Amino acid sequence: MAITITIPTASHVGTFQSSNVIIPALLNRALITMVIPDVDYQTAGNSLTVTFEVSADGGATWFPYGGMTWVSTGAQVVGRGGVINPQPALQLSDLNHRTGQRIRAGTSVPQQMSFGATITLS
Repeated sequence: MAITITIPTASHVGTFQSSNVIIPALLNRALITMVIPDVDYQTAGNSLTVTFEVSADGGATWFPYGGMTWVSTGAQVVGRGGVINPQPALQLSDLNHRTGQRIRAGTSVPQQMSFGATITLS
């Protein structure tokens, strides 16, 4: 059973948290793929930090469970298979031991920029 949360592309600055979901049995992977328009992707110095957090007490407290920071080089980037400007992504694996706990994704953006995201739990 896969769970997908889509965050529409919009202009953001500051901290943003997705809704949280209970990790179902047999969940093995959490993936967040950012969607950053080219104009912001290619603006040198634009950055954002993406994190996953988990809660074992129903959401009263949250603990970091993985993260990464993306910084734009200001240039067009060609990734695998010739994909221009591949979107930043963060993946967590082996979440089986977190069944019944809650998980959410978050971003921290120090400057105004547009982005969206797709979060998939599978």
